Amino acid sequence: MLNITLDAALTLYFSFYIGGIFLVWLLFSQRRPKWLHAHENIKIWQCSICAFIYLHRDTPLSRCPRCSSYNELARSERGSQ
Repeated sequence: MLNITLDAALTLYFSFYIGGIFLVWLLFSQRRPKWLHAHENIKIWQCSICAFIYLHRDTPLSRCPRCSSYNELARSERGSQ
């Protein structure tokens, strides 16, 4: 039979526990969900007619989902591209 002290047993137990948590974190941090890639070119738009705030792709013109008016990207947001 293997003789081991309580200190050594607790150290081994916590080492394996922390190591397992680290491995799980490492595996999940490497796998980036596909839906995150879809939102990379999304901007926040505000309609100039009805003031509705919505999300849309990064394009020069966007159509408001509420009133169907076309909105142009603001100059301050154009400069940040």
